[in-house]
Amino acid sequence: MQRLAVFVLALMVLPACGSPDSGSPGPSIVITDPSTGNVVIPTGNAVNPVPLTDATLVEVDGNLVRLSAWMGVEPCDVIDRVEVTETDTTVDIEIFRGVGDIAATCIAIAVERIIEVELDTPLGDRSLTLSGVELST
Repeated sequence: MQRLAVFVLALMVLPACGSPDSGSPGPSIVITDPSTGNVVIPTGNAVNPVPLTDATLVEVDGNLVRLSAWMGVEPCDVIDRVEVTETDTTVDIEIFRGVGDIAATCIAIAVERIIEVELDTPLGDRSLTLSGVELST
């Protein structure tokens, strides 16, 4: 089952990497559930997705940025998509979450998600923001 999840993730990441005509390959994004080690696949079809504003910076290591976000359990609370905008002076990461299944019975429990974003180039002196709000590095 884990191989299938990794394969599906690869299928989702490869198109996000861009095509030969797009110039830059784009960032690689991996989302995991640290309690299980399972890869979390963005749904891409969440109801009312909104940007997370309360993720915390875990680590910056060269091109790799790790963020932690606490949210409800799937299928009630899901990550819809992650968008990264890189410029010469800034990197903005937007993590969109929404409702995965409006008919699901949801429990009030929080789970952590680790979002790893591999940037095109090292963060360096660029400012890092989460949905436009600066994160301290």
